[in-house]
Amino acid sequence: MNTHALPRLLSDHYLEITYQGRIRDKADVLRAPATRALRHTQQLADEQVRLRGPTGIVTGRGVLLDIEQRRIAAWRFTDVFARRDGLWKAVSSQETVERR
Repeated sequence: MNTHALPRLLSDHYLEITYQGRIRDKADVLRAPATRALRHTQQLADEQVRLRGPTGIVTGRGVLLDIEQRRIAAWRFTDVFARRDGLWKAVSSQETVERR
């Protein structure tokens, strides 16, 4: 993801529940290092978008691959967006590890 767009995409009240059960807010996400992008590839699949008025719910699957395209990890995710003042902002995310 373009790290310059991330601060604008996340609501100031954004909360994420990681696959490890940790809670991160917008500041935590923005402080996290982006070094994995240099050695790994992330692919998204099975995305489904459902709109309910000013709320958007995105579900899907993510896969992390090493430099030789071998699977390192896979997870399912849910992202919730709210539309305010004509802009969509992420307000919540949750990831769950997909077991092999």
